[in-house]
Amino acid sequence: MSSPFTGLLSTLLNSLLSSDHPASIFSLSDQPDVTSDAAIAWALNSAFLKALSGDDSAVAVLRNYQSDDNWCDVSAFYLASLNSVPVEFERLYDSDAEFCGQVDALIADLSSGEHKSQAQWREAIWSVFFPDACGLIENPEKAQDALRASRLLEITPSTGKESITNAGKQLLFSSNVLLSIPLPGADLSAQGFDEDFITELNKIAQEPQLYWYDHPIPIGVSAEQNELLYGLKGFDSALAHEVERGNLQGKVRVALSVSVTHKGLQAIARSYIEDLFLRYAQLQHIELYIFTEEDTQAIIEQVLAPLAKATLSVDDAAPALQVFGVDGEYGRHYSFLKAVLPLFTYCIDSDIKATFKIDLDQTFQQAELIAETGKSVLEHFNTPLWGADATRADGKPVHLGMIAGGLVDQFEIDQGLFTPDVKMPSQPPRMDEQVFFSVLPQAVSTVAEMMTQYQKGSDIDGETKALQRIHVTGGTNGILLDSLMRYRPFTPSFIGRAEDQAYILSTLDSDDLPLAYCHAAGLIMRHDKQAFAADAIEHAVIGKLISDYIRILHFSDYVEALETSTAEVKQLLAPYTGCFVSKLPNTLVTLRFALKTADFLAQGQTKYGLDFIREGSLRIAQAQEELLGGWLKQQYLKERSGWDLYYDCLEQLNKPDTAVTAAYVAKVKNLFNTAYCQIN
Repeated sequence: MSSPFTGLLSTLLNSLLSSDHPASIFSLSDQPDVTSDAAIAWALNSAFLKALSGDDSAVAVLRNYQSDDNWCDVSAFYLASLNSVPVEFERLYDSDAEFCGQVDALIADLSSGEHKSQAQWREAIWSVFFPDACGLIENPEKAQDALRASRLLEITPSTGKESITNAGKQLLFSSNVLLSIPLPGADLSAQGFDEDFITELNKIAQEPQLYWYDHPIPIGVSAEQNELLYGLKGFDSALAHEVERGNLQGKVRVALSVSVTHKGLQAIARSYIEDLFLRYAQLQHIELYIFTEEDTQAIIEQVLAPLAKATLSVDDAAPALQVFGVDGEYGRHYSFLKAVLPLFTYCIDSDIKATFKIDLDQTFQQAELIAETGKSVLEHFNTPLWGADATRADGKPVHLGMIAGGLVDQFEIDQGLFTPDVKMPSQPPRMDEQVFFSVLPQAVSTVAEMMTQYQKGSDIDGETKALQRIHVTGGTNGILLDSLMRYRPFTPSFIGRAEDQAYILSTLDSDDLPLAYCHAAGLIMRHDKQAFAADAIEHAVIGKLISDYIRILHFSDYVEALETSTAEVKQLLAPYTGCFVSKLPNTLVTLRFALKTADFLAQGQTKYGLDFIREGSLRIAQAQEELLGGWLKQQYLKERSGWDLYYDCLEQLNKPDTAVTAAYVAKVKNLFNTAYCQIN
């Protein structure tokens, strides 16, 4: 590795890995007492870091395992990274004067042996790898105030004509259920499943896993720990309060998408869910529609594709319309749950004006909402902010066609609704966090954006002045029908993490007035996942973590694919969402991965370490391979075209009654009758 890279990154790594250097994270010589497999993992990981820091002899260790079936993927990933990381690093060093200066300054500091505190070393290292975190630890309140000021909106008078006035009647609520195979050791017979169903599940469990979710519902989990039952029962209970307050007559419609981790689950998902409701759920105020991949394919084949041919002269539209569906990464079902709204309005109920997504591990706590905000859940939606025009702090106009609420942790709600669910870190950054520490900007953003309260007579009164939201969560956000049809936003199907934050990126290149979220102060859901889904969360922790690493690759490449400049987009998204947009995505992900592996093994978390290095090296390498040759931009443009065709079809469906449109409206009604779930 005789290149300028040796003088750049190797000095840094040698310093970080040297036990006698003041900036040291750990010493590679301090191998923990581990099992044989863990010892191999430690040796490979250490060899990679040593080779990356200029020790050419360490490369031989990686090559020794190239033909080992158990370790060839890890070896291949690290050997490839020894080439790709220096190339990326040097390219940026040669082309970006600011980055060059930051690197040179860091190298000089590390080489000088100057005595600095660990905090000072962290800031110096972050200046190169994670500038988003610089300055946040020293004065978080200042950072929060600055962020809040940058998000301040001046509301244009007499706007908000699209606003919701009767949420129970005008809102389509939506959510997603993620199904997976049973947890190891699950007693399916005790759960009442018959032998044929169990045999089929065992067969499916042998299939390769296709998708990784934060905490999917394992089939066979107890009713008490089933997120689907928990979330819909909680929502039904909240709606009972709305009936008592006179806010709800009839039932609220809920669209539920069903995604699966293994392909074979597609065939049994619907029957499993219907059986759950028959046995365990008595919902009084919800009209539920279940959409599996089979249902969305039927909509494409029986309605959208033939409608495109009949009214738009588009032959064979089905391939382009495959963007409309529920199986796959998070981005696919997230886009579906927004895009299904006009089908409901145009074909089922013309009173529906917007959709709002809730997550099933979250519940509305009506007593706390009313006590602290004076409003119940549905009353929070009756705000003229949603649908208004406004002017940002930088003077740019926006349209507030979307709305976003917030979260409070279940075990902290007794401290008040406006208790941030992400706190400023109280412990020093761990090994991998020396180069990427996202919880820091996340905490700042959570307080500044999600926890801001509107008060009459204050600088932010929620009427003439309000906040724009960038940082949003998958639950507690919604969009108006008019804005959906006008801007046609979507999350690309390759996005497997932070699909909620990626959604609005597809609108940034629009020539129209920019689409934005208004902050719904007090529209807060209690986050309960640890209380009932601990086993599922534990089982999915490594898959979720790896998806978080891939998120850096995808977000960085995605922003580059937009016409809006990367610097402008990153500034808009700062600090939290934007921290996943890096100038050094491959370098950052690879370093973070190797340091996290070392951390797991050094802490004696052997199973985590082994699962992480094996699964992660394979999935990250696959993601890196996919992104070569401009694949992501091509895919984004392809999906952009598919969604444009989808909304063109919907515009045709909404035209004044003709024999053609009436026939397809009738087909949608028939398909939605199939999706309707009898749950009372």
